[in-house]
Order: sequence, then C-alpha cells, then structure tokens
Amino acid sequence: STKFGDTIDDVHRFTGSLRVTGGASFNYYKIAGGSPVAYDILTTDYILGISSSYHVSLTLPSSSVAGKGAIFVIKDEWGGFSTGAGGGRPAAHLIAISASSPDLIDGNGTYEIKDGNNAAISLYSNGTNGWFVF
Repeated sequence: STKFGDTIDDVHRFTGSLRVTGGASFNYYKIAGGSPVAYDILTTDYILGISSSYHVSLTLPSSSVAGKGAIFVIKDEWGGFSTGAGGGRPAAHLIAISASSPDLIDGNGTYEIKDGNNAAISLYSNGTNGWFVF
C-alpha cells in the first residue's frame, strides 16, 4: 500500500525498538442485550466489553486465521449480580467462550467467565491450533 495502515491487510515488519508517546487506542466492541447473546469474535476486535446480564456465547476465530500473537481481552462490565461474597454470574447467565474447531483454549474447547465481579480474560493465539489465557 501507499500509506501505513490504510488497509486491514497492510503489514509492516520492523526490527529494533518501538517507542510510543502520547497514547494508544484499540478496537473496542460492546456486547449488550436484553436476551441471550451470541457473537462471533472478529479478527479486527481487540477488547470486548460484556454489559449484558444474560448468557453470552462468544466464538473465537480460528487461530490460524487470526494469526500468531493475536490478542483478545474479554471483560464482564455488568457486575450487577450479588451471588455471595465472591460475586460472579449465575450459571444461567455466564459468559461462554468457545474455540473454533479444532482449536482449543488452554487445552479445552470452552472457557467460562462466571466467578468474581467484573471478571476478565486475556487470550492470545499461537497462530496454529489454539488460544491461551494470560
């Protein structure tokens, strides 16, 4: 391309150091709804804020399509459940994250966000066959 970053497939590789001054901004997608929600995470997503109190089902893209080093941050922004001292979401209202077959998430097909108020998960892709929690 003729301009840096003007298309989604515009890739520039650098060696050495990178210094950012000022700030950085990442793609944010808010998932809300008054009923159960299903969403296929896009490779262009980065931060997903879940503000629905209902069951949310998320499907990760294939790690080979997302590429090595792709990162997603999924955050429960609802936090309105009072399920005891540790908080969290009731089983019927959890956030379920599924890997696209045959990928796995830390060796499992699914991962659930249900414990703790406003819990979050960060995932990265190995670019081959899986996603990993960090």
